[in-house]
This record gives sequence, C-alpha cells and structure tokens, in this order.
Amino acid sequence: MKTLNFFKLFIALLIFCLNSKQAVYAQSNEKSTICILNFDVKGLEISPEEMGNIVRLEVQKINKYIVIDRYDVIEVAQKENLSLENCYSQSCLINVGKALRVSKMLSGSVELFGKDLVFTIKVIDVEKESIEKLDVQEFVMVPNEIRAITEFAIKKSFGIETNLIVEQQITKKNNYDNLINTPTLGIRNLDGPRMGFVVFTGDLAGTIQRSKEEGGFDKIPIMTQLGYQFEYQYLSKGSIQGLIEFVPILTGLDQSICIPSLNLLHGLRDIKNGWEFAIGPSFYLTKKANVYYNNDKWNLVDPYVQNPNGANVVERTDSRGKYRAQTNFIIAIGKTFRSGALNIPMNLFVMPNSEGFRFGLSFGFNVQKEPVKNPIKFF
Repeated sequence: MKTLNFFKLFIALLIFCLNSKQAVYAQSNEKSTICILNFDVKGLEISPEEMGNIVRLEVQKINKYIVIDRYDVIEVAQKENLSLENCYSQSCLINVGKALRVSKMLSGSVELFGKDLVFTIKVIDVEKESIEKLDVQEFVMVPNEIRAITEFAIKKSFGIETNLIVEQQITKKNNYDNLINTPTLGIRNLDGPRMGFVVFTGDLAGTIQRSKEEGGFDKIPIMTQLGYQFEYQYLSKGSIQGLIEFVPILTGLDQSICIPSLNLLHGLRDIKNGWEFAIGPSFYLTKKANVYYNNDKWNLVDPYVQNPNGANVVERTDSRGKYRAQTNFIIAIGKTFRSGALNIPMNLFVMPNSEGFRFGLSFGFNVQKEPVKNPIKFF
C-alpha cells in the first residue's frame, strides 16, 4: 500500500513539473502587443501616416511584437473618440495605449537637416507609463530609399544584426560616391575640359627637333595639349562603372602648331575610390612623306624615281610631306580627386608607335551640380 501511495505521489509531482514547465515556456514565448501610430515627418515629401505605415511594416518583419492592425486602431479610436493626429507626446501615446489595451506604444520622428536624416524611435511601456527605449540614429539622406533606411533603423534599434557594408554606405558621409548613398548622382560624370602635356620619344622626338630643311619641325619634343572630354556611362554594377569616352584634343598650340586628334576610349571606373583604366584608338592628322636615308640625312624621294640608287625608301613623319590620317593606340590610367563638389581627374597615358612612344599627363576639372530634388513617394 505504501508503495502504491508513493507511486501516485511521484506521478502527481511529475505532472505538476511538466505543467509548470509548459506554463513558464509559454509565458517566456508570449510576445508583447505594440501599437504604432503616425511618425512626425519634417523636410520630406511623405505624410506622417505613410511614414507610420512603413515603420509598422518593418516592425512586423522583425517578429518581436504582436503589432496591432491599423484598422483596429482606427476602429477603437472612433469608439473612444480619440484623436490620432499629432499624437506624439508621451501622455497622448499612453492614453491611446490604455484604450487599445496594448503593452507598448511606438512612435518617433524623421527629420531632414541639410543632407542628414535623423531617425528617432521611441517605445513607451503603457503599464509603467514610462519610456522604455529612446533611440536616435543619423543617416546620409538617400532619396527614394526611405524604406531601406527605415528597415535598417528598426533592426539597429532592436539589436538585430545588420549588414556592416550597408551601414557604412548609408551612415558614413565621407565615403567616395557609391550607388547607395548617392543615387541621384547615379554614375559620376566627369565631362569637362582637359589639359596637359605629351612627351615624344625615339625617332619621332628626333624628327620634331630637326630643322625643316631636313624634314623636321624645328620644335621641342614636349608639347601642351588642350581638349574636352565627353563620356557616356553604360554600366553600373556595385562600385564599377563602364565608360565610353570621347576626347578631342589639340596638341602643340604652345609652339605655334596644331595637331588635332580624336580619341575614343573604353574603360572602367571604380567610383568608390576614383581609380579608372581605359584603352582605345586615337585618330589624328600628321605630315607623312616617302624618304630615304643618305649622306646622314633623310631625303625626299623624287616622285619620278621610285628607287633612287637602290636606297631603302620608307614612309615617315616629315614636315615636307602631306597631311594624312593616322591611327594610334592609347593606354591610360587615372584617379579622380575630390574637394567638395569639385572633381579633379588626373590621367597618365602612353601611345606606343614604331617611330617612338608618346607619354603624357592630363588633368581637368568638373563641378558636380546638385541633383534635382526627387520627391520621395511610396503610394
């Protein structure tokens, strides 16, 4: 009999422990109810109601609270004769929370200060009538990305892991342009004037320095260049841009000559740090003549004598010849430096040629205009 009573007592204690454990587990997993009203908005073309709807959706996604449906809120407010407009103060939020019988109330503001977006999130414990959480975050203003900023702000405020790269892109002001924190700039355009110089080497440098009587140009093999760059961006993936650049240039104006050229380049630019690389053809005019070397100088070929004295006749750059269209190839590397809205692109280039290589440096400037303000709309 004693054994039977002991067994019954054991079974009773076991059932009690299991029920207690389930009750504790259920209590620990029970989510608090939360109500989200309008958000105060300043400086943005979005209404407080729309902003509140965006916040409500993002809070629902983190699955931390039971979020009261906005239609239920409206229904209770009408029955209780409560005004939900401009309900941002602590006392107003507590009154609405008590009428709705919720545990928490969430409200806040989104304000634009210049190019900075300040996001304030406030959570109120209705029963304790006190502020449970007050979080202020600052972002780089990104038009048309208020939804993404709200998602990040909510996750950050409630301790949910966020993407570190995205965080830097929407909060760090001094990063080089990227497609997240400067979408209105989109792809950085560096149209603008170009100037610099080119150095001629090899036989070409000798030809430039020789007298005109010997077929030279009687010039110094270092000449200035002046032109203008037009560019078109056809690719944008991450921080990389695909570019097509059209650069007409005049060379030698400092030495009273003019060598026109048209340069068509295809390249890539890293908009995060400003580096770029480009290659392409160059089309230009230069004087060419058929000459042969004799008596330590280059002599013009008599058009009526094709092979004078068995000499080796070649076509070379020569001031005594006629203008002909020529092509060459350019390899260029550069970096864009920034000072506020001012862009200063600098490029080193080389043009290989059988008569001699050309090396040069060019730089320019470009003032990035302020983007046209795009209204932020979601509905």
